[in-house]
Amino acid sequence: MTRTLVGLAAVAVALVLIWSTIVMTTPTPERPVITVKTHILDSVHDYLRNNDLAANEQRFRDRATPDDFPADYIVARAGDRHTDDPGGVILTYDAGSCPITLPAGRQFAFSYIGGYLDNIDAIFPLEPMPWDEMQEMVAQVTAQFDAAGWRADGDRPALTPEQFLKGGPGTKWARVGHWRACDAPFVTAYVQVRHYNSSAPGSFTPPAGLTAPLPDDAPDRFLMRIWFYIKDKPEVEAELTALRNARRVDASGKATQALPVSVWIDDPNWRPEDWSGTYID
Repeated sequence: MTRTLVGLAAVAVALVLIWSTIVMTTPTPERPVITVKTHILDSVHDYLRNNDLAANEQRFRDRATPDDFPADYIVARAGDRHTDDPGGVILTYDAGSCPITLPAGRQFAFSYIGGYLDNIDAIFPLEPMPWDEMQEMVAQVTAQFDAAGWRADGDRPALTPEQFLKGGPGTKWARVGHWRACDAPFVTAYVQVRHYNSSAPGSFTPPAGLTAPLPDDAPDRFLMRIWFYIKDKPEVEAELTALRNARRVDASGKATQALPVSVWIDDPNWRPEDWSGTYID
């Protein structure tokens, strides 16, 4: 994984110095950390309004974003030039009786079907961690899920450095485990550790700002990813799709004709006359 050649020590030191000028290790007062509270089956209306995401809502309207668009992003890119970004984002999964609050991170995605969220994806913390810190954060996060009442689903494999040597090109990762929400067992939280050094550069790769992959001799760093999604209940997504398509038919006569998601923001309680939902009232 990491090459520790003595002859490259000076290069490694220089890399750390350059890296420290590229990333911002702590939020500034001008870029405070924000908290976003949401959950699977939250309405797009409530997700935007309850979290004061006026800029995201305006982007939906300006772009006439359709009701089948894959995701809405919130990013907190490192570097002082990203003045419109928050300094970090804390996600609280706030549904039911087992809410959980994650450490602050820089990349979050929320996808939806019609007017309701069906996926939430979070990558954190604010800066990539060395191995020992990553192990500590894994222990912290798994303990949070257990304490909040989420049910572990399957085994929890031990993490080893060798896991991040497997696979071909692209980001190396290892599974931490799956948890199911205490009072909505069709909601699963999938937790993994991602090897930052093998990640492709880009604006959404925390801490964001690097313009080239890290060299092979860079110290190994890691991030965590949690993906909340609907599992083993295809009828949930089928109901969301049926509601979305009913509104499309009402507006255009065609279930395949996408509508702007703003119609769900403006009137989140629209239902067809014969609607009888199990998961969405």
